[in-house]
Amino acid sequence: MIVTKTPDERLLDAELDFIMNAPQEHFEAYLAEAGTDLAQMDRKAMLAFDRALENHQKTNMASEALASLTVPQQKEVAKNLGIRRQVLTGFREHRVDVSSIPKKFLGRLATELGQAADALARALLGPAPEAMGGSHKSNDKPDAIPKCVTFNQLLREADMSEDEIIQLMLDD
Repeated sequence: MIVTKTPDERLLDAELDFIMNAPQEHFEAYLAEAGTDLAQMDRKAMLAFDRALENHQKTNMASEALASLTVPQQKEVAKNLGIRRQVLTGFREHRVDVSSIPKKFLGRLATELGQAADALARALLGPAPEAMGGSHKSNDKPDAIPKCVTFNQLLREADMSEDEIIQLMLDD
């Protein structure tokens, strides 16, 4: 089956080709003709890059803070948050649907880890660290991607009481 592109798609392809392959001086001349201030564009690009790098570093730090908790630290964090360690393990394995976590609880967890809540949320959206995988004998092949559950479901799986679940699900 031959797919023909519309004139707009062909123009977009040509523009992308120009942006990707044109010599720098041609590209700069094109931007100058368009009235773009190159110095300002460079400053904005550097600021955007710096912000992205900073967010990436904070996200990595939050992921490492969660993954590197020792057993005594896990017990302390779980106690301070009013959850069972099984719930904390769900977070460490990135099995929780981040959108289902009340902001209040996410903030408390982030504070316990000494991290920013937004960095922790981004970290939980990514894959779980490889270090989490244990060496257990099993006849079943492990799932490549662990099944995500809602925060509420994770609490129920950990046999938290209804009153505890209600308190943890409150979001001011």
